[in-house]
Amino acid sequence: MAIILSVLIVTVMMPSFAFSASESVSVPSAKGTIKLSGGVYVRSSKSTSSSVKATLAKGKTISVSSEQFTATTSTATKYRWCYVPAYKGYVRRDMVSLSFGNVQGTTTATVYGRSGAGTKYAAKHTFSKGETVTVAMKAYDKYKNKWYRVKYGSKYYFVLAEYVNLGSSTSDTSGTKTTAKAYSKVSTASTYGKVTASAGTVVRSSKSASSSSKGTLAKGTSLNISSESFNSASSTASKYIWYYSPTYKGYVKSADVSLTYKTKKGHTTDSLNMRTGAGTGFSKSGTLASGATVYRVMNAYDTGKSKWYKIKYGSTYRYVSAAYVSFSSSGSSGSSESTTESDYEKSLINAGFPASYASRLATLHKSHPNWVFKAVDTGLTWSSAAAKQTASNGSNAIQTVYAPTYRSTDKGCYNYLKDTYTIRDGSTWVTASKKAVYYYMDPRNWLDETNIFMFEDNGYNSEYQTESVVEAVVQNNSVLYNNASLFINAGKTYDISPIYLAAKSYTELGGYTSMINGKAFTYGGVKYKKCYNAYNIGATDGANAAIRGLVYANGGSVSKDYARGTGTSNGRAWSSLSKAINGGASYLCSDYISNKQDTRYLEHFNVRNGLAYVGTHEYQTAVFSPKSMAYATSKAYADYGILDKKIVFYIPVYSNMPSSVCAQPSTSWSKDNNYYLKTLNFTDGTNTYKQIKDSGLYYTRSFTQNVANSVTSVTITALAAKSGATVTGDTGVQTLNEGTNKFTIKCKSSSGLTRTYTVTIVRAAS
Repeated sequence: MAIILSVLIVTVMMPSFAFSASESVSVPSAKGTIKLSGGVYVRSSKSTSSSVKATLAKGKTISVSSEQFTATTSTATKYRWCYVPAYKGYVRRDMVSLSFGNVQGTTTATVYGRSGAGTKYAAKHTFSKGETVTVAMKAYDKYKNKWYRVKYGSKYYFVLAEYVNLGSSTSDTSGTKTTAKAYSKVSTASTYGKVTASAGTVVRSSKSASSSSKGTLAKGTSLNISSESFNSASSTASKYIWYYSPTYKGYVKSADVSLTYKTKKGHTTDSLNMRTGAGTGFSKSGTLASGATVYRVMNAYDTGKSKWYKIKYGSTYRYVSAAYVSFSSSGSSGSSESTTESDYEKSLINAGFPASYASRLATLHKSHPNWVFKAVDTGLTWSSAAAKQTASNGSNAIQTVYAPTYRSTDKGCYNYLKDTYTIRDGSTWVTASKKAVYYYMDPRNWLDETNIFMFEDNGYNSEYQTESVVEAVVQNNSVLYNNASLFINAGKTYDISPIYLAAKSYTELGGYTSMINGKAFTYGGVKYKKCYNAYNIGATDGANAAIRGLVYANGGSVSKDYARGTGTSNGRAWSSLSKAINGGASYLCSDYISNKQDTRYLEHFNVRNGLAYVGTHEYQTAVFSPKSMAYATSKAYADYGILDKKIVFYIPVYSNMPSSVCAQPSTSWSKDNNYYLKTLNFTDGTNTYKQIKDSGLYYTRSFTQNVANSVTSVTITALAAKSGATVTGDTGVQTLNEGTNKFTIKCKSSSGLTRTYTVTIVRAAS
């Protein structure tokens, strides 16, 4: 089976499919009021020529669940329609005035806020990863991709829904100021606070002054504080720092509260940087060696919700990543806390985990003692596996909604003169950069409560893999939700996790049903109908991938309308949703699980079948697909209280791992990986020797040029292809000796990648 990419393909006949995080709360509907004096028609589809379902008089109020665009660039209201669930139809946007609801959301990546729902609309604002936005309503682009209309400041923008995690409602419906419930005794915690603001402080439902109020605490009130959370990736201003109080189950502004700490003694498990805030975007402020003693005063969380520790360092406070700190003794202020975490780490190391894995897994074990971690020896060195995984331009894909540092600039992937990327699939998929691949491939990056599920055993467990959990995974796809029992049946039949099947199906399809509604379509001049594909099997990279997936489900292509193909593997033709879900489960078992690719991680990173197979036989070329599936699973498990069950995780181990975890590429849109020279020349006064010309693409790094004995010096000039790159090395006037003279020029991209060029000039003997 050819390599499969989770499809995000824009075609005329089929909608695009997107990775989409499950919504933790519902996106609000808008209240609409008909404003046209003669009333308006509710249409059966987004067209004034479609049939009329109802007529609404001026002043009529309606509930609008989404705004849908029929153009790719125009914001004219005639190309925008409002869906009215009560009438199962549409009214034109210019005929209704809307009053929006709002829920709070957080961006999960750096993403554009656009003037309309669609990637071709103008980018009006750039949202950083972890930024708080107010979601007003759902929207859909021309190709049925889901977007959110978000309010930021006083303006509205449109953001791809897959890059926003939804939180709690930001509206306070009480309309009155209340007093939070008082507690006579502050329970034991590492930190307690006292309200110092003269006007008291409002306890908020989330880390935003616009989120709903849970009550007001008067000046002098004592409260427990369990953690500190940052809303900024680099600023230590108090307005970006919030404290969480488990007493009141809410957040308070850091500026309104003074803290008194209890310390807990621990030690570092690796060398690491101290920073001025929780997050790698904050300034470095010293380094701690492996085994150094630290005194934690409080947990802290960065904008991406990764855990850090606030530590006391001398007379000041610093922040370190929690993944590199272990606690083996009681705190200095009389705390009686104890732990066998270091012993547990030793047991993990004895079981085959490197120390850099063990420290992270020990942290997880403390929160989830029933979880079982098993080391899977790949038999590969990290360097050889990583090199093989990135050897082919087609093995790892990323979307252009990710920052430029996530994209490859290798030969065949990028035009460094035009600053354009080679599209691999659809209109937004390009080859992922090596740094991005290493980041997603390094298991140590994903040993947290959410992403650990990319390593979950895919076997069936009836104790907690229930229909209600399946429904939670696919809740935003109406067809899958209404047929959740089919995943359970397939799981029982093939001894495969129905949660895994549901997560895979939802990751592939999102909320769209075009692959599973059986509707007729035309491909290659032939008509097809009743074709179902729940997992996009056969939707190989390239044009019309989704349609080709349906043709595969049909049993292959045919020359006669509505005929079935000759392919019968895994129960094809899949002429019903039941056949598609079961047939796909059969395919996954025979082609992946039996091929030692029995976790979400191994489906993409095929590292258990020998070095020759790394970078091949991938279910999805989307490099982040294991992470997307892990999110869908962990979210459902959390919703249904399953996280305390015995769950087994098989985690790949490589030999000679780098001492530092492979870092995430920069999320800054001002940085890229263009490290090429546009021109490289040298002159001897009268003659010019052009090594690299800006008239073409040059990937050669070494050049040799012969000159006459009379040439005693040359002037070397080099110009970077991108303005943000820098050139260093042997430029300017260089003296030549008789014989071989070697000069080195380096071009460094704005992201920090360096490409080295050498020019060898051979001066003739006298």
